[in-house]
Amino acid sequence: MSKIDIFNIEESIQEHMNESNEEDLRSVAEHFKTGQFETVVEKTKAFRTEHEVNDALSTLFTLLNATSFAQIWDHQQAKELLNDLYDQVYVLKIRICGIDTSLLD
Repeated sequence: MSKIDIFNIEESIQEHMNESNEEDLRSVAEHFKTGQFETVVEKTKAFRTEHEVNDALSTLFTLLNATSFAQIWDHQQAKELLNDLYDQVYVLKIRICGIDTSLLD
């Protein structure tokens, strides 16, 4: 997984843009940059239903949404998103390393 700089949103979304989703991704970025955090959450949710989202873009959206929830004082939701993201990374690392997960039960 490459490093994600959510504070340089244009650069972060550039690799995910194509002809069909460019306008929507630019809209997400613009709303994030201008502090319209509730709209960011709405736009990323809509984007997921209208466009294909790969794992890297999904991770970026999760980080944007967690940051957005924290900014609008919904810390519980931000915490849940970050915990889910951490769990996904943890499981991926276990799979990559070939660790026997039966020992964890």
